Amino acid sequence: MVRRQSGQTGHYRRKAGPVRDRPDRRVSTPVFDVQLVLAAAPTIAARARPTDRSWWLEQTLLSPGVSDIAWPQVWRALKVHAPETTHPLHFSSYAAALEAACAGHGVLLAPLPFSEREFSSGRLSRLSNICLPSRIGYSLLMRRELANTSRGRALRRRIIAAIKPAEHF
Repeated sequence: MVRRQSGQTGHYRRKAGPVRDRPDRRVSTPVFDVQLVLAAAPTIAARARPTDRSWWLEQTLLSPGVSDIAWPQVWRALKVHAPETTHPLHFSSYAAALEAACAGHGVLLAPLPFSEREFSSGRLSRLSNICLPSRIGYSLLMRRELANTSRGRALRRRIIAAIKPAEHF
């Protein structure tokens, strides 16, 4: 029993909300990692000189927030001093940045496997052979109680089998 502000007595029940699992009650199974590759529309790629620092001065970097920290890795992989480019054009999602790159608005660190369709269709071309690991990876999370059962293991196998054939990188 609790006392309400009005002075009346009554039963109190907290509002039910989502139960937050503690991390130690979950099992994480990595499904796939995301790789980043330098890409642009074919019109830009045809005249690309990614190892030439002066070429980068003319380029617009299309950057979803997640890839901002990867650009220094690009310069190191290309063995190029970081060019004094204009600030990257920021996007709130990879999908928007990917569309901008396909439309010829700049250079993108394209996420594999999510940009495979654009590469296959010819809307996007790679500018170099470098392939950088991303901080982003995808895992299947399952409550430990389910994961340790035969039903949970079978479910995990089916989900991973359905996802794995889709990888093309």
